Amino acid sequence: MESPDAASGQFYTLTDLTTALRRQWRVAVACFIVLSIAVAAYVLSGPRVYDGELKILVKRERVDPLVSATPEADRAMNTEVSEAELLSEVEIIQGRDLLEEVARAVGFVPHEPSVPQRRGVDASGRDDEQVDKGVKRLRGGLSVYPIKKTWMINVTYTSEDPKTAKRVLEALAQLYLEKHLAIRRPPGAHQFFAEQSAQAAEELRSARQQLQEFAQRNNVVSAAAQRDAVLSKLSEFEGLHSQVQTSLAEATHRLTALELERSRTPERRVTQQHTGEAVGLVQELQSKILALELRRTELLQKFTPQYRGIVDLDAQLAQSRAALEDARRTTVKDETVDQNPTMQWLENEIVRARTERAALDARAAALARIVEDYRAQAQVLDSEDAEQRGLIREEKTAEEKYLLYERKQEEARISDALDRTRIANVAIAQSPTVAFEPRLTRGLWQIPIGFLAAMIIAVGVALGKDALDSTIRTPEDLRAAVDLPVLGWVPAREP
Repeated sequence: MESPDAASGQFYTLTDLTTALRRQWRVAVACFIVLSIAVAAYVLSGPRVYDGELKILVKRERVDPLVSATPEADRAMNTEVSEAELLSEVEIIQGRDLLEEVARAVGFVPHEPSVPQRRGVDASGRDDEQVDKGVKRLRGGLSVYPIKKTWMINVTYTSEDPKTAKRVLEALAQLYLEKHLAIRRPPGAHQFFAEQSAQAAEELRSARQQLQEFAQRNNVVSAAAQRDAVLSKLSEFEGLHSQVQTSLAEATHRLTALELERSRTPERRVTQQHTGEAVGLVQELQSKILALELRRTELLQKFTPQYRGIVDLDAQLAQSRAALEDARRTTVKDETVDQNPTMQWLENEIVRARTERAALDARAAALARIVEDYRAQAQVLDSEDAEQRGLIREEKTAEEKYLLYERKQEEARISDALDRTRIANVAIAQSPTVAFEPRLTRGLWQIPIGFLAAMIIAVGVALGKDALDSTIRTPEDLRAAVDLPVLGWVPAREP
């Protein structure tokens, strides 16, 4: 017998393992054959299923307008489909609500409860349970994934019945297209924009009526144009008024100068002298001095005393007066005094200057009244222009709003027509097809792996059986069993 202590301290070498396998080869072969038969039977006895396939193409051929009350800027259509859009469509296909509709359509969820109602459980609870079971059954055979480097989504469904697989994929394709159209554009957009368009048309009609009533009430066609015309006339009459004011000041100054000269001029003068040439010289000098003074007075109305012409006149006056003084020193013995013609001329000029000033004064007053009238008209037209511009702005805003909603209504109508004709950004690239021959649910690749595992298990069983066998086969086994020295050993013949 083998002692436990000896067995616990024993170490196996490769030669020992080979020897043990040669002794237990029958056990290893029998175990390997049994396990291999079991693996093959397990793989080959699996149920056979049919694979249905559906391919969906995600494209960018239709761009629905935004459902908003603002105009959209022209945008270039991007035909590229992003990975996020592909994954979004995958999530829509795998959505709970879509799978519930498919499960109901193919009969995975019964329309009526099949079990009687129990106490405390209502029909809705049983219906939810049936729906969960149907969705779970549907998800068990459904596989959805995007195909790499394409814009396509592959949908497969596995079922033991080929008709069920095809029916599920057909229902899924139809309900998915409806779901895609429903979530891409909210329903009721056409009706909404039609109502808004009618309301905008009424606002436009009201704004135009208010603008017409304003024009009739104020008797204006274009307040801005009329105001500009009035301002042009106002500027013209203000210029005329300024000119008249200048002429009036000039006439007043001239009248003042004439009256001053009249006060200096004698009413009568000597017309005849019997002293010879002295009287005639005095008269000539006086006339010259008077003419020079009048000339000087006229120049002073326009120029300063430092003006060269006035300075020259002053020099001539000084010379004439000096000559007049010299002439007056001459003794006159016989003189004839008559009315001074210069005084008469001054009187006539004063009368004419007063008349001109009165006319200019009246004209200035009339122009002032005209300027005030035009200024008042301009102010009234300016306020009317502000009001008219507000009404025109309201009309323009109402018109833009009406045109916007008309365009939005037409876009919504086109989108509804596209929905009715099933024109969308997804298409069925490959109709639902089912494989002609079924396939095993357990792959044949499992058989070699099972054979390898059977071989390892068979070797382990053989080694374990050999380790548990207590037969003495070597001198070391005998020495360990009897704890005595072994003097001789005759090996047994291997079986």
